[in-house]
Amino acid sequence: MILAGHAPLYLSGYVEVAGRDYSLALQSAQKQLRYGPMIEFMCQAIEASFAEAEVTRRSLCELPLLWRSRAKFRAGSAAERTIEVLISSPILSAGELAKLLTIPFESASKALMTLAARGVVKERTGLLRNRIFAAEEVIAILARPFGGSVVDALALADRVLRVAK
Repeated sequence: MILAGHAPLYLSGYVEVAGRDYSLALQSAQKQLRYGPMIEFMCQAIEASFAEAEVTRRSLCELPLLWRSRAKFRAGSAAERTIEVLISSPILSAGELAKLLTIPFESASKALMTLAARGVVKERTGLLRNRIFAAEEVIAILARPFGGSVVDALALADRVLRVAK
């Protein structure tokens, strides 16, 4: 998949959802040496997993637009630059963000506090030092069950973010 320019596919979500079909196909292959059902199952798993990955990718790509619609960020500011970082690093400390953006720790901390105030991230530790911030919407999209609704996942994340305020 990588050599063909695609991200790897994780079939386990589909196998979990279609466990009975998988079990029947596996038994057919192992006990009767009939491989057709297993080949068919794997083809379906690949197609469904690819479609699921596309939904996830599109949903994640739309999040920065959603976040920017919630509040205006000064162009080039640390908070505005952090928005793009959150898609690939949804859980961050100020120290990690400072390294990623090559900015001072204080600027990274201020950026995360700004994003928390605007409902983009949530501070998870409740501490005054060594705080960890999470982009709850990214996590909700990634953690939703196979075939689960992105809208439902975002609604759940919205409730978590509102409790933080």
